[in-house]
Amino acid sequence: MRNFLDHLSPRQSLLTRSGKGSFEAVKSPSKYANFLPFLLVGLLLGCTNNLEISPVNLVEDKTIHPVQGNYTAFVEQGAWVLEAKSRSAVFAVGGYESNLNEIYADALKATLKANLQSVVFSEVPIPASQIRSLGFDRQIIIHQGKAESSFRIHKTFPLTGQQGDASLNVTIAIIDAENTIKQEIAAGHGYLIKSSIFDLREEVIKSATESALKNLLENIVTTLRKQITTN
Repeated sequence: MRNFLDHLSPRQSLLTRSGKGSFEAVKSPSKYANFLPFLLVGLLLGCTNNLEISPVNLVEDKTIHPVQGNYTAFVEQGAWVLEAKSRSAVFAVGGYESNLNEIYADALKATLKANLQSVVFSEVPIPASQIRSLGFDRQIIIHQGKAESSFRIHKTFPLTGQQGDASLNVTIAIIDAENTIKQEIAAGHGYLIKSSIFDLREEVIKSATESALKNLLENIVTTLRKQITTN
């Protein structure tokens, strides 16, 4: 297995080879001193680590009434296992993996229930020819799209700035009994920057991902209401 230091250029490494495989400090470490705790953690955490994301739900706005009508909805899930990778040379290896599928599906279903007069969820999309016979006005299909997560380290000596970023998008299709389709993309973004001498990567990635999920839910609601109420 390659040593973590092999991934760093001579200017990025805090250590240099000396003798038969041993290491010694470079002559002027002050320029990189604020990265030392992170390099040591990186040596120990070169693999991908699981990161649990907390459930996210929108606060229900009592002043906004549910959209009238009876709907059936298919919510795709299973495609979102995010691996947050470093965009900085300091952490060229390792990362954090988060499975968002169940959290996303639960939050989205709760959001749809709060914003639609009546909604029944299906395991698979139903044919347009059956929408009316099954007692529905329209079918809503939400497909998972692109999902990304990352982190980076900024030089802010004596502290170290740590940034987490996440972005998610879905395709929303509204289908009526005549098989008329309205389709749009909704996206969610989130980020967090913190400065510390400690390793806060998990915190900034987690917060950025949860913010992206919440932002996505908000934009799904806005998009759905526009699609349904606009002729």
